[in-house]
Amino acid sequence: MKQTTSKGCFRLKLSTVIKAILMLVLLFSQE
Repeated sequence: MKQTTSKGCFRLKLSTVIKAILMLVLLFSQE
């Protein structure tokens, strides 16, 4: 169960980072 939890936490962090990068890319491309 611990492996599954840490895996889910890692995926959650990864998706958050990807979303942040996409937001930055959109902001820079608009300028």
